[in-house]
Amino acid sequence: LGTRSRCPTWMISHWWGCPFAETVSMLQRHEACRGDCVYWMCTLANNQWNLDELQEDCLLRTPFARVLTSEACIGTLLLCDSRVMPMLRS
Repeated sequence: LGTRSRCPTWMISHWWGCPFAETVSMLQRHEACRGDCVYWMCTLANNQWNLDELQEDCLLRTPFARVLTSEACIGTLLLCDSRVMPMLRS
């Protein structure tokens, strides 16, 4: 965790059923390979008890789109467990 506000460099795509410890381990491995990273994860960035900000009329004003279109964002990091569960969602 940082002590100052920074723009995210990676948006995380994940499966909600993955244990949080595994998620953290995957992020640590990614950061070790890529260097200084700032992650945006909907689970932690959005207020899960009040998702009103996701009800935007314009998709480009949603938090997800704002992260993906920011100049600081390098890309999306897909976190996969051993069963590659994110790819099995429909």
